[in-house]
Amino acid sequence: MNSREIILKILIDINTNGAYSNISINKHLEKNKKIENENFIREVVYGVLENKKYIDYIISQVSSIRIEKIQSLTLEILRMGVYQVIFMDRIPDRAAVNETVNLSKKYGHKGIVGFVNGVLRNISKNKEKLMIVKNKDKLTYLSIKYSYPKWMIENWIKEYGYEFTEKLCKGNNSRP
Repeated sequence: MNSREIILKILIDINTNGAYSNISINKHLEKNKKIENENFIREVVYGVLENKKYIDYIISQVSSIRIEKIQSLTLEILRMGVYQVIFMDRIPDRAAVNETVNLSKKYGHKGIVGFVNGVLRNISKNKEKLMIVKNKDKLTYLSIKYSYPKWMIENWIKEYGYEFTEKLCKGNNSRP
């Protein structure tokens, strides 16, 4: 089992089965002790979880299927691919797309493979444009861009103001 397969299993465990992220990651890494890319696995899993709203927003801009209608397995495959394309500069886009498509071949059917390939290639080709959250009010913009619930953003804006809230969101999402 390769690192991307482990990531997929962890994301399904968390988002479909309600597992805790740290427990699921440790469980799957313990099962696959020979895996060498432990840091890569952790980065993609936590990156997808921390940026889920934003990733789903990007997917929704190019997908012919609404997010709610995409099968959970396919959606998790897309999310991990989008995270690599948008957030991981050290992985070339074509490699991220190719590896994600290969994963969809192993776990999906022909239709899923074409769908995943089309969505990821479109995102890769247009990522600068797609990364901009458009036509949204300030509250919705911050909620999508930084993947926080609207109620939390709203409370922070009331308490601290918009500018500080945006800095807070950005700081909370940055890597140390």
